[in-house]
Amino acid sequence: RLFAEGPGARRRFMDRMVLALEPGHARNAARLENALRERGRLLSEEQMPDARWFAAVEAQLAEAGALVAQARARLVERLSAALAALPDAPFARPALAYQPGGPIEAEALAAALAEGRRRDRAAQRSLTGPHRDELSVTMAGKDQPAGDCSTGEQKAMLIALTLAHSGLLDAARPAVLLLDEVAAHLDPLRREA
Repeated sequence: RLFAEGPGARRRFMDRMVLALEPGHARNAARLENALRERGRLLSEEQMPDARWFAAVEAQLAEAGALVAQARARLVERLSAALAALPDAPFARPALAYQPGGPIEAEALAAALAEGRRRDRAAQRSLTGPHRDELSVTMAGKDQPAGDCSTGEQKAMLIALTLAHSGLLDAARPAVLLLDEVAAHLDPLRREA
């Protein structure tokens, strides 16, 4: 379902994986959400608020947003390297691509937000930033988007992703991996593996 649900579900999935590797990510994500809410309030004001209010909120949004986006990019890079070492079978090897929703450097993100104020005001929401990030997943062996793969192939890719992520965890912090009904929707060959 992760591959069929939409970008928000994949962003939350990325953030949970980042959090396991970088505990400070939760603070940055919370700061980003707060700044987005504040900017949303400014965008919905009846009269255009003072540019200084926007600049202050956008500076906070850009700082936290850049940290969130950079952490997501690092995660996808590390996961992609781990997944590249896996064979195409028995588990369907996923290929990942991080597609940022805007610049991932704070200064460039702040500039993009400032430039997009009128457009964002018309849309009544921020159209640029890490809240628009996307994780693209394809089945490497078929070069097919994960959302178009069978349920068994999607499950196999999710297992490969989960196992690759668990391999990235710090050896000093032993981890317990709980897999609920992991064999459901898998063919006999994958079930045995």
